[in-house]
Amino acid sequence: MSPAPLQMPSRKGLLIRLGASFAVAAVIVFCAVLPAEFHRDPTGVGKLTGLMALSQPAPVDTPADSKLAAVTAAGAPARSYRLPFRSDEVKIPMKPDGELEYKVKMQTGGTLVYSWAADHGTVYYDFHGEKPDDPDHAQSYGTGVSAAGNGSLIAPFAGIHGWFLQNQEGTPIVVTLKMSGFYELREPQSEQE
Repeated sequence: MSPAPLQMPSRKGLLIRLGASFAVAAVIVFCAVLPAEFHRDPTGVGKLTGLMALSQPAPVDTPADSKLAAVTAAGAPARSYRLPFRSDEVKIPMKPDGELEYKVKMQTGGTLVYSWAADHGTVYYDFHGEKPDDPDHAQSYGTGVSAAGNGSLIAPFAGIHGWFLQNQEGTPIVVTLKMSGFYELREPQSEQE
């Protein structure tokens, strides 16, 4: 016995099915999608079912008197800072075989994006941080000899962070340091002969 061939529904049957599909879609949009996604509840079903709560942002409890620069938790993808955003470009002239420390003051969680380059030759650099009340507590972020460097820092502690630079050439050079972020400038420590 072979199965009977399938019959296509009539035009009237197709229109009825199409209309029923549009009606079901409209009910879903007005009763579920609008309350859950757009915080609109024209039917009142969103309030009854709790779907309205899905479209409201979660409350954030921010301590008003926190002494930290970064208000949000460390490691969070978004941060807030008490210090204003700033950008600086500093030209650092260095004598032959001279050295200098250039540092900024940062709070825990403060962010700094930097780029530095010597106008010619190479410099020895030591990028590090230290706590002002505990000079023995220093942390190195990187050392080397290079003509340029780029990177970022999220301060692991409140304190002074920056670069020790030493001219590796027998001629004067100028190091251009570009910084952006949430920090306070400090006067560079003079070159030592």
